[in-house]
Amino acid sequence: MKAVIDVREWQTIIDMKSGYPCPFDGPQAEQMRRIAAALPYPGDRGLAGIEWVFRGAKAALAFNDPQWLCLDFTQPYFSGLHRPEQPGERAAAIAAIVDGIERLAAEGGFAAVIVGSGRMAPRQGMIETPDIGGILQGTAWVNGMAGIYHAEPGDLELARRLPHVQRVVAKEEMLAQRPHPLFLEQFPDLLLIAESGWCFKGFYSNNIPCLRVDCPCDQLPVYSQIGWPEHIEEIYGLMRQALAKGQKVLLAVIEGIDGSELPQSRPVGNRRDWYCYGSYSLYYTLVSGKTFYDFELPPLFDMTRVKPYPESYPFSMPLTELCADSLGRQEGLRTAAVGSRSMVTHSIINADFTIECFIRSLANMGVMVALND
Repeated sequence: MKAVIDVREWQTIIDMKSGYPCPFDGPQAEQMRRIAAALPYPGDRGLAGIEWVFRGAKAALAFNDPQWLCLDFTQPYFSGLHRPEQPGERAAAIAAIVDGIERLAAEGGFAAVIVGSGRMAPRQGMIETPDIGGILQGTAWVNGMAGIYHAEPGDLELARRLPHVQRVVAKEEMLAQRPHPLFLEQFPDLLLIAESGWCFKGFYSNNIPCLRVDCPCDQLPVYSQIGWPEHIEEIYGLMRQALAKGQKVLLAVIEGIDGSELPQSRPVGNRRDWYCYGSYSLYYTLVSGKTFYDFELPPLFDMTRVKPYPESYPFSMPLTELCADSLGRQEGLRTAAVGSRSMVTHSIINADFTIECFIRSLANMGVMVALND
């Protein structure tokens, strides 16, 4: 995969696997350079970020005329996450996304599938873990979960007695599922799931105070023009069937909304065993049809794990390889992805052609336009 990184003041082209600058010339490279320069990212909040995704989608249509197009929108997720929402702000953002998807699908001849990731709960408080002997880790994305690594004797019993913890999952419970070897390697000794509205503070947790907390959703809202799934895991199969019949498909993920905010949607099952799909695991299952434990990364992974040198894909998620299971890598299918969920777009959706904001921990560092080899 070759990528153009544009930070307004300068551009560079890199090989994504090595992370080093590389030669890349020709008409496609020049077109990617122009696209990157024309699409400075306006940020995660507000209508401008939504319009950026649609401008990127039109650029993707012109670049490779995809038969499968995947868009991801994070604006409703971030709206009200770190500051109170203004009156009408949320409704305006969701309306702009849904209306834009409908127009784009109609103009491009796509059948649309829209998935909401579930609305978050108002923050109730922080769960204290002073007596836990192991190392508590969080993530910058998932606040309603925490992992205990290097657990000490007695930590399991202590964790189960913690107020506002609804479930504790021991690593041994995953053995029966025969998960991906790296999934099991990075899974914490104990995974803690908080009650709605409660969160954890550990190493690698987001340092910015949050007003809302993600929470498990047994069902997610889905709008579909290619048939109705009973479970989130079935959407991939429906898309494969539609594409096989010659139908173009647009998959859109809108983060942070529930069924009351997605018109004409239906509730679709979202639970697999103890886990309700969310964050990057939701993206993986939508584009691959596989379960969350077939992925290389568990819902909360070990941030202390150091990749062997030379590091592979240093600008991507901590994967050994980009997601080969994705519909974006289906042979004989032209695919594209545009989104504001940063590195998830190219790491997991992994389409032929990708446009994404180059943001790390809410720090806007430009845009990235990538082309698979």
